Amino acid sequence: MALKRFVMMALTRKGEAVQAEELAALLDEHLKFLKAGGAGGSWETLCTTSDLETGLVLGIYRGGTKKGGKQADLSMRLVESDLNGVNLSFANLLAVGCTNRNWDEINLEGALLVDADLRGTSFRKANLRRADFSRSDMQGCDLSGADLRDTDFEEVDLSGANLTGALVTGTRFVNTCLDGVIGLEKQG
Repeated sequence: MALKRFVMMALTRKGEAVQAEELAALLDEHLKFLKAGGAGGSWETLCTTSDLETGLVLGIYRGGTKKGGKQADLSMRLVESDLNGVNLSFANLLAVGCTNRNWDEINLEGALLVDADLRGTSFRKANLRRADFSRSDMQGCDLSGADLRDTDFEEVDLSGANLTGALVTGTRFVNTCLDGVIGLEKQG
């Protein structure tokens, strides 16, 4: 199954890499945002045209009190860091670029990862509940033991991914490429 690649992903691959000091400051502010009540909202996406292939996608966060800190925004940036165990729940990672990294046990609950390039990244035992990965490239990702409940994988390329032991209740696999996926067939 061949999925279309979108203009957002092309822009990401040309994006600026996040430097270590900037990432540390961003994570610190995001934790303040979460502690101040910023969690619990939801994302709405808008496209600049009716054609998702050529339009730019924007994310709007609705909910949470947002009384302190700053919500993490890594949209259209390259992340060349391992983020295992980091809390980026409810963060904006729209069209983020991150390939072949260790994001094991990361918390991305409720995060926006539409049009992301995540090929080969490991998400073992990660909390990805209610995250939106629509139209992302996740070929070869390790999602074993991850919490994927109510996660959106619409039009995602998950070919060759490992979903062994992942929790998939309520997960959306609409027009998703599942060629060579390991572990999903054993789920209920």
